[in-house]
Amino acid sequence: MKKLLAILALLVLSLTMFAATASANGTATVEDVLSYTGLSTRVGGETPGIRSLWKADKAAVAALEKDGYTVAFGAIMGVARHEGAAVTLDDGTPITARVLEVTKADDGYTANTKYAKAVCVYETGSPSYATNLYNYQDASAWSFAFTTTWNNEEMRTSEVYMNTELVYTGFVALTKDGVTEYTYTYAEGDVFGTESATYGVATSLYEISYHFMNVYRDSENATQSRFADSAIIRATISTCGLTVSVDDMTKNGSATLLSATDTTDKTIVVNATGSGNGIAFTVNNARAGFYKVLLRATSNAL
Repeated sequence: MKKLLAILALLVLSLTMFAATASANGTATVEDVLSYTGLSTRVGGETPGIRSLWKADKAAVAALEKDGYTVAFGAIMGVARHEGAAVTLDDGTPITARVLEVTKADDGYTANTKYAKAVCVYETGSPSYATNLYNYQDASAWSFAFTTTWNNEEMRTSEVYMNTELVYTGFVALTKDGVTEYTYTYAEGDVFGTESATYGVATSLYEISYHFMNVYRDSENATQSRFADSAIIRATISTCGLTVSVDDMTKNGSATLLSATDTTDKTIVVNATGSGNGIAFTVNNARAGFYKVLLRATSNAL
């Protein structure tokens, strides 16, 4: 698993948190603190990534702190599958969102496996996490994204994009009288995160990019995803050598047409004859994005 550990070390785990205002009234339980709001992909910039989205109720946190608890919360990312094989804990248990846990160490919160990383977002009275707070107003909650990004060029391969699958878990730690109790919230939904979900228990960067380019719709009346033209998503799909079919590539309601052969692997093949000098092909009604093109000739001139 040395290769997997190297990949995990290169994955950049980033945290964005938005501060909110709320008032604490009455009592709260640990279940009131943290909720999972969805899984997404980065749609802007030049670095691809998977974003797990969470909300923490500020009123619930304040109520628990008033009752004498130290409250901490954050999220965990785990590698569930690598190169087509399940990744396991030391006891052989396959990694899923439901087996990820944390413990508090001197340097923060540590995950229960070397194939996972934990990030603490907030802890009562701790200045260590103050830089995670930004002055963005929301009515009732802190909203934060725990993002895994593929920053390193050597990780931007179809093998890694398609065969490294991740899971996410949120955690809340309540400490009182020297005793800490942990509660977990799982990144599970109809599309990602469960056995019955569209993409299963774990999610690859390719799967989530494909979903948000080709499948996602804002409403029932939408004819295509509003992220279909995201350059970073299309670059990820292109790296894998797979794209939507020509019939599905539309712009202004018309199909993108290429005066070349569209093969079953979704690669555009231009068949040339003669010396191959001056080979050209045209793209009509082109959508901005990335295309993979192979040139073949009937002679050995190429």
